[in-house]
Amino acid sequence: MVSASFAEMNMRRAATLIEFLVAISIVGILVGLFMPALQRAREAARRTQCINQLRQLGLACQMYHDTYRSFPAGCVRPTQMLWSGLLLPFIEQVPLSESLNKSLGWPLENASGNNLLACQTAISLLQCPSADVPRHIAMDLPDRFPATYLACASGRTARETGGDLLLSNQALDGIFFTDSGIRGSAILDGTSHTILIGETLFSASPSGRDAWDREQFIDHWAVGSPSLMMNELSECLGSTAAPINAILDANAYVEDKECGFASRHAGGASCVFADGHVILIGQSIDRHLWSCLGDRADREWVSLPNE
Repeated sequence: MVSASFAEMNMRRAATLIEFLVAISIVGILVGLFMPALQRAREAARRTQCINQLRQLGLACQMYHDTYRSFPAGCVRPTQMLWSGLLLPFIEQVPLSESLNKSLGWPLENASGNNLLACQTAISLLQCPSADVPRHIAMDLPDRFPATYLACASGRTARETGGDLLLSNQALDGIFFTDSGIRGSAILDGTSHTILIGETLFSASPSGRDAWDREQFIDHWAVGSPSLMMNELSECLGSTAAPINAILDANAYVEDKECGFASRHAGGASCVFADGHVILIGQSIDRHLWSCLGDRADREWVSLPNE
């Protein structure tokens, strides 16, 4: 009797161990099935947040236009204020805007005090949650806040070096460029067919050499810059002359990576148009069509991709 009892106990223990292992296996399978769905749901939420941020930036541009009768400049010489700095009062950053010394600007020797603090301030609206970029990076200035949105300067050039038509030119075909002040009436292709701002990616590592044989980084910033030289307008400006997601192509030319729109969202990048609507545009879009969307007055009729 005693031996039988011990045998029964051992059998029950063995059965319990097997059941435990089976239960663990089932849980592991369920987790394996659930995690991709959870990741997709999180990315969908991040994509929605990015679209909402672009929509807010588009609305801020329209409010700026209502106030000053033009869209903001892509950047301002000689103070080196960026379009995002000009939009501060319209994105609920009035105290930050009022703290700036707009006559001082951001030359390296003067980039201190409130102007420096403004470049260090984390403005969530200017950074896509999917971009996978640190909140602060030390480049030219300590603890700078990197931005992941570029204003569209052109549909015809994505070059900062090695040509006649560069992003540093003061008369480009997009809505934003150096000292620009484009009125809505100058958008001859229609506000619903002309890109204002699109998302991009950031890389703090050297990404290649430009036509002037200078090592370039894929860096984009907010508010102001101490280093807005001729070959650094891509700190705030982009172009539809560069293919979407060029930064993800190891063989792409460095200036296409710098000036191009890109994202971590599957298959494309989101852009807000001058009328305020937002579309995620696929990276397989026809290159000519993509180019036309960055040009405000090429007078070419284009059929937009479905929203």
